[in-house]
Amino acid sequence: MRIDQKHILTTASLTLVKDLKQGKERGNLLLLKNIPHQTYLTVDKSQWRVLQQFKEPTLVAEVVPNLILNRNCPPLRSFYELILKAIKARILLDGEETKGGVKAVDWKWKMGGDFARFLGIGLLLFGIFSPLITGNNIELPQQPWEVLVGFGLISLSLSFGYVLAASVIRGLDCEVYRPRIQWKSPVPHFCVDIEDSHMGGKACELGVALMRMAPMFFIFGLCSIYNPSLDYVMLLGLFLVTQPFFESPALGFFSALFREVRLSTSHDFLFVQNRLLWAVINSKVKFVEKKYLFIYALYTIAWLGVVCALNLHTFQINGPLLLSTFYHSGQLKIVSLVLLSIVCTLILASAFLGFWILLKNIYRYFQSLIVKHKQPFKDFDVQNISRQTIIDELSTSTLFEDCRPETLVKIADSVTVFEVQKRTFIIQEGAADDTFYHILSGKVEVVKELPSGRYDKIAVLENGDSFGEIALLKQVPRTRSVRVVKKSVLLSLSREKFETIILPSLGAEKIQEVLQKRAFLTRIPLCRNWHPQALQRFASLSSLNTYSNNDLIVNAGHSNQFFHIVFEGGNSGQIENR
Repeated sequence: MRIDQKHILTTASLTLVKDLKQGKERGNLLLLKNIPHQTYLTVDKSQWRVLQQFKEPTLVAEVVPNLILNRNCPPLRSFYELILKAIKARILLDGEETKGGVKAVDWKWKMGGDFARFLGIGLLLFGIFSPLITGNNIELPQQPWEVLVGFGLISLSLSFGYVLAASVIRGLDCEVYRPRIQWKSPVPHFCVDIEDSHMGGKACELGVALMRMAPMFFIFGLCSIYNPSLDYVMLLGLFLVTQPFFESPALGFFSALFREVRLSTSHDFLFVQNRLLWAVINSKVKFVEKKYLFIYALYTIAWLGVVCALNLHTFQINGPLLLSTFYHSGQLKIVSLVLLSIVCTLILASAFLGFWILLKNIYRYFQSLIVKHKQPFKDFDVQNISRQTIIDELSTSTLFEDCRPETLVKIADSVTVFEVQKRTFIIQEGAADDTFYHILSGKVEVVKELPSGRYDKIAVLENGDSFGEIALLKQVPRTRSVRVVKKSVLLSLSREKFETIILPSLGAEKIQEVLQKRAFLTRIPLCRNWHPQALQRFASLSSLNTYSNNDLIVNAGHSNQFFHIVFEGGNSGQIENR
């Protein structure tokens, strides 16, 4: 799901979804669910209070003052991350809720959480102690049909485990989704989507994990008693459901017991400023779960030890004798070198991966510094520019994008196309020039001549920008000079055509808003990344005021209802009481 961050954070009217469900509380945390679309968002109670500000369609900018007054405003980075994550999870909507979504299954069977835990633990113990009670050794299959039957039992155990897990989910008032046959698996089996178990809290997650493992242990125990020749194949099934390396039931069990629930805003960042390298590293360090990692490491070592011991016992291999033979034959040195090479390769691969992540984040940072609306250079042949080309270019510019087609045709028929080389002055400050200009390609800069004779750069204009309107609107000489930074192709329009075509169509106020206010706003850090609609609204609400030296703008001790941005010039930095 692609999110227009500028639009969402500046101009979008957001609404809290109506079909919303809250999961079981986990301390200070809540799990929110968009019911029709089966999307989830983990928040704390303070974040939930923030989201409740959007019960009615509301702009993000309208929520911030209320949060500040109520002393409930989180840091802006976290606030913006919450809004974007809520949009992605469809907890907040930009407009009406879309139809469709995911339909839950009308699952008939239900099982309580307490009964599921009791039954699951009982079946696991039965599977573990059955071989010990009977005293039967684990046997290898002797016939091909025994292998086939064993894999069939593994498939049946996995399928029945999902059936029991789905019953636990429904028993705790959660939903079951997407029943299907999982063909892309070493052992094809029936499965369902169990993600909704998180809505039922820890009890539901534990019950689901135990039920997914229980059938495999139970059938293994039965095979140990009645048909030991199937034991080894079923043992492979036990290794499958207890392995710690993928999303296994055992991993789900330990996660439910020991792993802390993480806020959705603490990882996989969406807000651009949170995706910078230092923010990513800080989040990784801050949310390291030492307890869970320690238990996971112990379980992994124990699992590997059990797998090795059972296989050595099944194949009747004497481990110490094997190591002694390797040692005296010199093969142990070769094995050690191979293992050392593997370890070194893993270390180098990890270092390379870390370096690649570092470079990727550095690239993303510098990419974020580039103005995204900046247009690429277009190479026009001045002698062969057609009227349609001019119309197309004008229609994509900010000033003329709302003009009627007939107006664009009149402008295209009235302009003169010419090329200007680098360092050439197009306009000189103080000159009496009656021409309006539009940039087809290239780059120019607006400069002010200082008393020392040096030029001070005020603004840079590029493809699609226009200039020269002030002298025509105010009937004054040129207020600033304009010189070419990079070879440019320009359109020029006389005062007569400007007043008879452009001015009646757009109006002086619209021209001033776009060419002076809005163009200025796009160049300052405060507004550079705003959505175009927000820039247009800001420009229409603001006004240009001129102050002379020693004019008082803000009076200390008096109320001030205006927000000021220096458009041009400077201030003395002094505040006086008057």
